[in-house]
Amino acid sequence: MAKVVLDASTLAKLGGTERIAVYDEAGRCVGYYEPIPESAHDPKISEEELDRRHRAGGGRPLADILADLEKRA
Repeated sequence: MAKVVLDASTLAKLGGTERIAVYDEAGRCVGYYEPIPESAHDPKISEEELDRRHRAGGGRPLADILADLEKRA
């Protein structure tokens, strides 16, 4: 995904909680901006817990999952 860094002035125009249509200078809608809720910036899971889960491994091989789905079809 591409990344765009906004200057303070532009960010202030977008600073809110609602979805905003973004237009070019010719008046054409080029997309929409939807802010991420502030709560999403503060993860509830600690870095230590994320590391522990990663080290624990687990899960199933994709081949097994696909085989189970084939049986259901």
